[in-house]
This record gives sequence, C-alpha cells and structure tokens, in this order.
Amino acid sequence: TISGNTATTAGGGVFFRSMSHEGEILRSTIAGNSGDGIDDDSPAGSPVLVADLISNSGGDCVQPSTAPKLADDGYNIVTDASCGLSSSTSHGSTSLSSDLGTLRDNGGPTQTIAIARSGSDPAFQSIPAGATLPGGATICSGTDQRGVARSGSCDVGAFNSEPAPGIAATLSSSHAKTKYGWYRSNVTVSFSCTNMAPGIVSEWMVMWRWVRSLSTSFCT
Repeated sequence: TISGNTATTAGGGVFFRSMSHEGEILRSTIAGNSGDGIDDDSPAGSPVLVADLISNSGGDCVQPSTAPKLADDGYNIVTDASCGLSSSTSHGSTSLSSDLGTLRDNGGPTQTIAIARSGSDPAFQSIPAGATLPGGATICSGTDQRGVARSGSCDVGAFNSEPAPGIAATLSSSHAKTKYGWYRSNVTVSFSCTNMAPGIVSEWMVMWRWVRSLSTSFCT
C-alpha cells in the first residue's frame, strides 16, 4: 500500500525513472497520494500494472507521450483514464470514493486501506479464482499485505477482504411443541458459525421459561 505521499511536481506515489528493463506493480493499492499516483518517466522500460487499485488526487498516472508506456496485464481498477488501461478485465474511470477506507491498522504488520465488503465495490472479489499472470502464476494465491490468505475469487489491490462472520442458532427437542412451545421439555441449541476466527467464542445469554433443561453447542 502506497498512500499519503505528496510531490510538488510529479510522482506522488511511485516514480519510474531511467529504467532499462520492465518493472511490475502487482496486487498493490496506490491511493490518497497528491501530485499523481504513478509517474512513468522511463524512456526504456515499460512498467506493468497487474491487479492494482489506483485512486489519487491530481491524477492517477502520468505517462510519456511516446512508447514505451505503462502496460496493463489485467484486473486493474483506476479512478480516471490516465493509466491507459487496455485489458478487457481492467476498469478505468471507476468511482471508488465511497468504497475505499482510510489508511489504518486493519491487522497485520503494516497499515492498509480496506475496501467495502460488498458486491457494490468494483474491487471486491473481482479477480476469478483461475486468473493467472502472463508467466502462469495464479493471481489469487499467497496472502495479502496483512498476511490474510487469498483463495478462490479475490480482491484487487493490497487488501483482500475476509467474508463477513455469521452465526445462526438452531433449536431442537425430542418432544413435540405444544401451544406454549417446548413446555417442560429438553431443548438443544446449536450455534452454526461461519468465517469465525479459530478460538474465538462469543458470549451468549439465553433466557428460557418453563424449559426443563437446556444444552448448547458452540462452534470455535
């Protein structure tokens, strides 16, 4: 994640200069920088963008007037048209202002910018599980910047959102319900948890009236 930097002329986030070979920005978030996000002032090399999330004030990319220019290897999301995206899987001029968080501690050793965990966010799970880099490596593999595993469909940028945790309660009894419910019956409550961190158990308080016994089963 590259964020919160300022340049008075150009290269607020990343500045490529005098490159003699190709460089690559992979699964990165470049956002909230002033003086543009990426400045390509390299007459020989051609920086490559892959699965990057780019949103900056003052413009997202500055490119030379002649080739080589920034190369687009797919699954990039940019808020303006300055990066010259060419892949059918990339999206330019895309609004992200309501979906991007701020640079903060979202877990892991360094700060990151979270995205909205919803289908309304164009970066959310927009990279298919089978998508590969030009060399054949799977994009949705390894971990994000925080160390959270990327698996299945994954997000664009340095932050990979985790599915929302959920918990559901199921009640059962060997006795049939009466008009008062399970009156003076043995009742079992099972809690089914999804996407809960191992070892974390929430505290629950259940109040029952006229129940003979109550047993519970928590997931961890």
